[in-house]
Amino acid sequence: MEGSGPSQGERRQLTVRVYSEGTVVGERCIVDNKPRAVTAVAREESCLAVLAREDLDRLIEERPSLAAHLLKGILLRVSIRLRKSFDRLAGVF
Repeated sequence: MEGSGPSQGERRQLTVRVYSEGTVVGERCIVDNKPRAVTAVAREESCLAVLAREDLDRLIEERPSLAAHLLKGILLRVSIRLRKSFDRLAGVF
């Protein structure tokens, strides 16, 4: 799977990252309910699982323990990606 977004000031697409099997993408959107910053495109036939914000809200109400476990996993993934971004920036400066 490939994550891409518009390049600075232009309408062409730029590949941001290529993801492998088992990768979770779009987790920020389910938490902050904002539009996606990039678009994910499958480069080959893929099987995907989708969790909409409404589904997460229902899960929180009906199975709070499971929802807490899922949200901890999402937070961990966001934290790891943020740390990697900071490390890359630190390498530039």
